[in-house]
Amino acid sequence: MHSTITGISRRALPALIAAALLAGCSGGGATTATPTATTAGATPAQSTTPAPAPTPTVKPTGADDPALKPFYGQQIAWAPCPDDPATEKVDESVEQCATLKVPLDYGHPAADTLDVAVVRNPAAKPDQRVGSLLVNPGGPGGSGVRMVKGDPKGFDGPLHDRFDVIGFDPRGVGGTDPLKCLDDQARDGWVTTDEPGADHGK
Repeated sequence: MHSTITGISRRALPALIAAALLAGCSGGGATTATPTATTAGATPAQSTTPAPAPTPTVKPTGADDPALKPFYGQQIAWAPCPDDPATEKVDESVEQCATLKVPLDYGHPAADTLDVAVVRNPAAKPDQRVGSLLVNPGGPGGSGVRMVKGDPKGFDGPLHDRFDVIGFDPRGVGGTDPLKCLDDQARDGWVTTDEPGADHGK
């Protein structure tokens, strides 16, 4: 019996030593640095944490284009949202609606424009407000306005305490100006294309 226990112990010894070392190195709480011996006259190395690099200010693409300045500089005129029968069980009294003008074609910003529908649910704790959080449900075809208006309570908590929650309807969706990209003939050709790829891209 003694030889059996000794055999098991020899096989298990490396694993037990490793487990003991790991237990000594990691604990449930904060870890303390282990002092290290230093040679005479040497200064112990000090652990320094590099300061985080400042976050650069991001300038919107095209902001330097003089033709786009009216769009980037516009002030949104927020106003109480009109009553929406689809949200009759939701208190919309705190929500604000507006429209934002964008170019129909950013390559020709001086030509036609579109009105984009936006909605804002202001921060619940204005004195702690940090800024605005823009949300978008994705899609294609998802309404960011409906996302915010249809479930304002869904954002309650620390997030909404400190941020205005803003949703928008992408181009051609919901309250944003509609778009017609193809006439009937072009649409028929698009639908019947066997090899979508480049043809659909055109």
